[in-house]
Amino acid sequence: MQKNQKSLQAYAQRHCNMTRHWTTEEERTANNTYPKGGVSCSADIFVQAESSVLRMKFSGKSPALRVAAKRWQPFKLTYKMTFIPNDFRHVKTDATKVQLRELKRLIDEKASETEVHRFIDSNRELFLFALHGYKTGHHGSIVLSKQNIRPHLKTDSSKGLIPDFLVAGDSSNGYEWWVIELKGIDELVFTKDKDSHAYFSSTMNKGIFQLLEYIDFCSENQTYLRDTLQLPNFREPNGLIIIGTKDEFDDRRLQKLKASWNRLLPKRLEIRTYNWLLQQFEENDAAFNFRQDKSRPSEY
Repeated sequence: MQKNQKSLQAYAQRHCNMTRHWTTEEERTANNTYPKGGVSCSADIFVQAESSVLRMKFSGKSPALRVAAKRWQPFKLTYKMTFIPNDFRHVKTDATKVQLRELKRLIDEKASETEVHRFIDSNRELFLFALHGYKTGHHGSIVLSKQNIRPHLKTDSSKGLIPDFLVAGDSSNGYEWWVIELKGIDELVFTKDKDSHAYFSSTMNKGIFQLLEYIDFCSENQTYLRDTLQLPNFREPNGLIIIGTKDEFDDRRLQKLKASWNRLLPKRLEIRTYNWLLQQFEENDAAFNFRQDKSRPSEY
């Protein structure tokens, strides 16, 4: 009987030790919640008529909560954040009727390249209307004037490359980039020899080859432009040259030649006039009812 009593006491002690082990165990790698772990108990042994009864007394104290193992890692950005200051971002509703009237005046007076560049550089919202026909820019635009895309090095005989404008139209498809070259409103796209053979004017010819060089460089170095200059989503840009007025194309033959060029190179390298830009502006004026100026809303 004494032997049985000692055996039962040993069993009860092992049971309590096991319970304490469950309560205090540190490693709970399988837990993802906070379950209550273990109980606190004591045991008494009663022996009657050579039979034994094990009675366990549970304490009323609340056991400690087991804390789940940490299985998460801090979130880390694995991409570069591209930041273009707001001064270079524009939306259509920034345009005003004053800009519209000033553009009409410049066209009527056949302004020079210097004049028109100064005006558009101060009113960059106008490029959103240039992009309107290409179904982009609905979410705004980025405009960079005289951005040096290839610096001139003293060890290199080649000159730097500085297009008039780099313009991105933002839409639901992301950014789409253009290199835009401006020529004077007073310039002609075509010229004729004494036999009435038409060919590009010297100004137009120069503009075309400037655009070709800009586009070729941008295509070869788009990683540099995208990662170093931080131009968002920069890929092979399109080319656009704006020159002259529609008056030149009262000549049906010249009109067909320009249209043929634009069909051969749609978006890639198009020729447009300032009347085309004005038309895009006027169409959007009807849709957006632009303000009279930048300081007060439209009085319409």
